[in-house]
Amino acid sequence: VPHLPATAAPAGPAARTHATLHAPHQRQGRLTIRGDIRTRQRRDFVIAGFVNTSQGRIDSQVHQASGFDSTQAMHLEGEQRPDPEGDKLYSQVIALTSTVQQTSRRMAGTRLIDSDQTSISYPLQLTYRIATHVENTDGWYADYKRTNVTVLQGRVMDGDHY
Repeated sequence: VPHLPATAAPAGPAARTHATLHAPHQRQGRLTIRGDIRTRQRRDFVIAGFVNTSQGRIDSQVHQASGFDSTQAMHLEGEQRPDPEGDKLYSQVIALTSTVQQTSRRMAGTRLIDSDQTSISYPLQLTYRIATHVENTDGWYADYKRTNVTVLQGRVMDGDHY
């Protein structure tokens, strides 16, 4: 009869967020806001158990560490309101990464039966760049001069088996 005691930790620590957004400042009549917001969370747990077989006891253990990182870098520049018209530039880069490292081991006494190590990462980056001319006469009007959106996504996997 298998025996798998749950040794996993309860909910992990709360995500940590750090922001460096600066208060708007003026330079040569233009208003600029810039900075970034970073969020990070880590989780680590172990699941262990054993099974008694006719050949003896086999112990199994899985250790997994996972993480999430997010960075949002922003830059907004333009004529100070309430000017009736002006050029505005907005850019934002969002970088997200989820990672998982997992190690599994099976032992018969002190003899290693097998061991697996896996590392997986899922990076995602979105970049927005928008240049506009804005008018505020009888309502807001925006003329998009240049707009660019770029998406980069990946999957990185590495593993070992013994």
